[in-house]
Amino acid sequence: MIKMPRYARGGSVAAPKFATKVAKVTSGGLDSALPGRSDKLGIGAKPGSFVVPADVVSAVGQGNTKAGIAHLDGMFKEGNAAFKSGPYGTHMPRPGARSAIPRRGKPQTYADGGAVDAVPIAVSGGEYIIQPEELHKRCGDVEVGHEVMKHFVNDQRADYIKRLRSLPGPKRG
Repeated sequence: MIKMPRYARGGSVAAPKFATKVAKVTSGGLDSALPGRSDKLGIGAKPGSFVVPADVVSAVGQGNTKAGIAHLDGMFKEGNAAFKSGPYGTHMPRPGARSAIPRRGKPQTYADGGAVDAVPIAVSGGEYIIQPEELHKRCGDVEVGHEVMKHFVNDQRADYIKRLRSLPGPKRG
């Protein structure tokens, strides 16, 4: 007879300890004195939101987090002149325009129900939250938006590393 391993009995999971109380649903840049990898800010995010890491926000702003936030605001906040372009300067479809992306089967529908509450997440200062509605507006689909943003993050990191390596070292006095 095979002896099966025994596991400890489960229990409740302790809530994460945040440096701040969980705030209401947040989007955009997170201005905080907490370091960019601390994950100590407790915020509310809609399910499907995308978090751009603080190092990428800074890289987009050429080492300046506030400039990176302003650039991302231009990409994802309505009312900004740059809102007309998507990641990598791509042209985004106009609302109501026919999509060139072929669709298969029936269009996706959702179950009847109310609004989904915010999910508490732990983030860091300098990160940027993109709500699912913004991804949907820009990419036509939240899941496609996540894939586009994952590539954007990886490409920005690679470009920033390449840029830093090409810079001259410190001057010697």
